Amino acid sequence: MAPMRPASPRLAGPALGYAAAAFAVLVWAGWIVLTRAGAAASALTPLDVAALRYAGPALALAPVWLRRGPVPAGVARWRLMGMTLGWGAPFALFAAKGLESADAALFAALAPGAMPLWAALLAAMFFGARFSRLAVAGLAMIGGAVALALWAAAPQTLAGAPWVTAAAIGWAVYTLSYRGSGLTPVEATAIVGFWSSLLVALLALGGAMGGLTLHMLPPPEALGWFAAHGLVSGVLSVAAYAVAIRELGATRAAGSAALVPALATLMGWLFLGEAPGAGPLAAVALATLGVTLVSVAPARPRG
Repeated sequence: MAPMRPASPRLAGPALGYAAAAFAVLVWAGWIVLTRAGAAASALTPLDVAALRYAGPALALAPVWLRRGPVPAGVARWRLMGMTLGWGAPFALFAAKGLESADAALFAALAPGAMPLWAALLAAMFFGARFSRLAVAGLAMIGGAVALALWAAAPQTLAGAPWVTAAAIGWAVYTLSYRGSGLTPVEATAIVGFWSSLLVALLALGGAMGGLTLHMLPPPEALGWFAAHGLVSGVLSVAAYAVAIRELGATRAAGSAALVPALATLMGWLFLGEAPGAGPLAAVALATLGVTLVSVAPARPRG
């Protein structure tokens, strides 16, 4: 009998990359549903969510930001500010506040679904970005998805739409600020976690956004929220996405994010009982298709 050959190492890279991307997408979608569950049950204030989300990275990745410094050499200050204000504590505050009334399907369409549209608009306005026809078609689909989501949403969920939109715009600001920073995903997460933790502490002193109530929870429950928000979402998903980028390349890894709106909607239905109607489902499907087209569209030079 011929000796068995080991599996080809060339298969390990893509397999690991797709597994890492799937884990990251699952966690991102799960974070939406988890935050919605905590907000709907009034278990956590928006400031609680922000504290949990960024304390984990600040603590777990302390060696990273201590090595690079909270203000890394060679990184423009405006990029650090855009990253912190875009994807840091303000994002979590806006998202959690929006999810107090917006259901998972509306959030999915307006935040992960619409973020590429806001990023494209800002890139065109401030950096002179141009887009291929395929990207423009995808952006038009996203715009249609946003309009459809708002039109089809239940009236009681619309109060969260402005907050969710603010979170999506912040996400877009982070995306544009991060590009060209020279930081790895883990380094960016560590530094944003550091500055966001300081910002949360300042807001807590003023009792903003409902103040901090974590100390009022039973310790096991508080630890559970910390593990979910701070460690799994704040650290492990970022590490997994970094692995996906390394093994698959940035374009294919970014394309996996197109699954977040649909998966978040499905999880909201399964775990929260938020069954979407035909209109919200169509909006999420259109947003998913639009994000997919934007992610695979060829880049065009500026000018």
